[in-house]
Amino acid sequence: KRRGYGLLFYLAMAAGVAHAGELDITILPNGKMATTMGYVDEAQFRLDAQAQIDYHLAREPYRSRAADIAWHVVWTERDLGCRRSATMTRLITCNQWTAQEVVLAAGVPAERGIILVNTTSYGGSGGNRFAVTYRGSQARQVGLHEFGHTLGLRDEYNLYGTNGTNA
Repeated sequence: KRRGYGLLFYLAMAAGVAHAGELDITILPNGKMATTMGYVDEAQFRLDAQAQIDYHLAREPYRSRAADIAWHVVWTERDLGCRRSATMTRLITCNQWTAQEVVLAAGVPAERGIILVNTTSYGGSGGNRFAVTYRGSQARQVGLHEFGHTLGLRDEYNLYGTNGTNA
């Protein structure tokens, strides 16, 4: 099984190109030890995680490549350091290293992931390994969008704001 090729995997999925291996995606919560935005209810977290998985798998390229994706859901009580930006409140970031430690300690592959934060106020972000999304009315859409960044995709306004060049 090959690892560490998130963007290449996504592009291969989108183009329908065959490849070896699978993409491991782990979903975890900002745990109940967090002072803000932490999940205290494991059952609610698992429902929210399954909603993310279902939303991804209902859309391309995830739908047609579902057999190439291994989903892992990991409960943790640990605070992942998730915080809102002081200058852009919709930006929620978490400590990617702490999240990586939690996933590795759980014994699941730590290739890419999604961190769910327990707030209904809109927000999220895409990081090198983990995307972040809130649990409000557009959580699934935000999770899908931000996870694209985690795979290396840019925002459309960045791409077209430079006359189609990736500056």
